[in-house]
Amino acid sequence: MMPSVSIIIPTLNEERYIASLLTDIAAQTMCPREVIVVDGGSRDKTCEIVRQFPNVRLFCIEPSVALQRNFGAKEARGRILFFLDADTRLKPDFLEKSLGEFLRRGLDIACPLYFPRFPSARLAFFYACFNFVLFIAQYFSPAGAGSLIVFADVFRESGGFDPRFRFEDIELIRRIAEEHRFRMLYRRLVVSPRRFETYGFTRTGLMYAKLAFLFALNDHSAANRVKYPMGEYQKAKNH
Repeated sequence: MMPSVSIIIPTLNEERYIASLLTDIAAQTMCPREVIVVDGGSRDKTCEIVRQFPNVRLFCIEPSVALQRNFGAKEARGRILFFLDADTRLKPDFLEKSLGEFLRRGLDIACPLYFPRFPSARLAFFYACFNFVLFIAQYFSPAGAGSLIVFADVFRESGGFDPRFRFEDIELIRRIAEEHRFRMLYRRLVVSPRRFETYGFTRTGLMYAKLAFLFALNDHSAANRVKYPMGEYQKAKNH
């Protein structure tokens, strides 16, 4: 029997995306024990949309992705925690196959591969390179991008996400991987290329390259100073 899974989704002004993700979760071949959305003070219709899904638990706290994820983990009752970003999309068998691989390979924490929705040639190339780097780095400098799966007891023993870091997911992965087994899964998660759409391919690509360099140096404090807007896509696009 598969262990129970709690899906945790932090949100901030995600009215364009959250319904699609929650619909995808409802259509999974394997049902999670629960879906928890932790909103950080959305000013749009995010919470109104979430409330239309009766089996989703909604909480509202202060806006901090790390604190939102930690709060969701505290409320979660599943043996495994699956953190997802609000703008991701799932194939119907994603949860079942991801969890099956996670357990079969004896992992404690893992991340999927990432593939953009409606990719152009250069976006597809970028994400292919991105996944290649993550796959190679998993053996000596593990990293991921927001969505990850981890045993609840391992997560809680680690102390959870550290709110001092903007890229708290990478810091958590590396901290847990020091004593537990981390690997990339051979499962594709469909992600939104909205940063590329809002800020342009060159600017966004250079930003990711700078972050990759800092993470290679394990300098999370310096990465905090890199301009990396969150929840501001539409505002930037309108200027």
